[in-house]
Amino acid sequence: MGIKVTISAKTGLADIDYYMVGISQLPGFDQPIKLSSNESVLGMSSAAQKAASAAIDSAHLYLEVDTKKLADVLSERYSLNSDSIAFGPGSDELLQRIVNAFSGPVSYTNLRAHETTCNGAWPSWALKKRLAGGGGGGGG
Repeated sequence: MGIKVTISAKTGLADIDYYMVGISQLPGFDQPIKLSSNESVLGMSSAAQKAASAAIDSAHLYLEVDTKKLADVLSERYSLNSDSIAFGPGSDELLQRIVNAFSGPVSYTNLRAHETTCNGAWPSWALKKRLAGGGGGGGG
């Protein structure tokens, strides 16, 4: 006979509606501003509009960012060590980098069955296992 485990959300979390990306509804407001999507009540500034218009011809190219130069400017402005500043495409990715840097080797034994069925769909499982110190790739 197997062990039954019940996991419940913290008190109050179950009462919060699911967040639907891009959908805004607030009683009494026709067009609520989504601060979580970095929307602004002020709209786009004229300087930003000019910059966007000037950049339209190269908008199809991936932006190259000199993070070393940016880190140097930020470190000088805020009296920080530039080597302690990290950049990434979002908070999820930065948090994943922190976990990977400090967690050490991980055993993915509990994911093996899932990994075996998903390797074609999600080949990153094998790469993550190798990066985490778990050895070879593939479904093993």
